[in-house]
Amino acid sequence: MPKAVLAIIMNPHSACQVARLWEQLGVPGTTIIGSLGYAALKERLLQDDLPLIPSLHLLMDEEEIGGSQRMLLSVVCDDFDVDHLLDETERILGEFNQPYSGIAFVLPVLQARGLRQGRSARP
Repeated sequence: MPKAVLAIIMNPHSACQVARLWEQLGVPGTTIIGSLGYAALKERLLQDDLPLIPSLHLLMDEEEIGGSQRMLLSVVCDDFDVDHLLDETERILGEFNQPYSGIAFVLPVLQARGLRQGRSARP
């Protein structure tokens, strides 16, 4: 069964480095999406310079979302070594169990169309 691999990275400048690593390890393609976590949104709500009744649009403008964090997403074949992929990702970013480092997880994919075969994660 194919697997979806997702990593939410708190440092947006590391996203391309991780995407290159994933490509080197055989991930067939990676999507990078700008994201904004709820904790960052709450922190923004506590700022003193906001209007008395801020709009959601003001709080979540594109510049803020694009600059906050990155989510990397890919779907890999069932025999792909995701443990090695996550270990190597942590080698670059630091361990995900550290505060404010991000999160990575893997989900089963019940059906996938257009899934390309990457080269094997380990020779």
